[in-house]
Amino acid sequence: MIKISVINRSVRLVCDNDPITTGSVGYPVSFSFSDEWGGLAKTAVFYGSGVRRDVALINSTETTIPHEVLHEAGTMLRIGVYGALPDGTIVMPTVIVDVSRIKQGAKPSEIDPEAPTPSWVAEVQNAATDALEKAEAVEDAAERGEFDGVSPEVTFTDITNGHRMTVTDKTHPSGQSIDILNGSAGTTFWFGTRAEYNALPSIDPAVCYCIEEGT
Repeated sequence: MIKISVINRSVRLVCDNDPITTGSVGYPVSFSFSDEWGGLAKTAVFYGSGVRRDVALINSTETTIPHEVLHEAGTMLRIGVYGALPDGTIVMPTVIVDVSRIKQGAKPSEIDPEAPTPSWVAEVQNAATDALEKAEAVEDAAERGEFDGVSPEVTFTDITNGHRMTVTDKTHPSGQSIDILNGSAGTTFWFGTRAEYNALPSIDPAVCYCIEEGT
């Protein structure tokens, strides 16, 4: 695993034990961030084989190297990160660090091409869709009484520019809430905790705010 420390706008390679070879899929990368990055939407940028790929770090500081940047032996794998405000303004671009020269990997004479790495927009859309599907599944299960005598109460209330889903059960008698705000094509998504959301200087109606459950 590659481990990278991000302090302000500096990027430092902490650990790189294994050679990086062409044809690799799912090679893990882990990032750690200094306090200046709190509340920012983080995106890792990978360069290699004449290709650039951006990967959104959604609810995790770990990801994998897009396989498209590992096709050409002898080229340098380089990694950077940028942080953005909820309105999409990039305010914390780091330097780009040289990680390792890509080595030729063993492979059969004919292999099927890998599926392309999802775009940044596709990753965010998938995360938002997954969250909505989980919320609907909880509501449906609660209505069917499938929680073994402790069926939670699921309620939806209208809030500005969206809806608030609250789940109340024996474990969380005060309820846990998630805000699902209206989005549209081209909408910017923001992910964070309730404390980070409350600390925002202003709320942009054009942004879809996704708040971690129970925070």
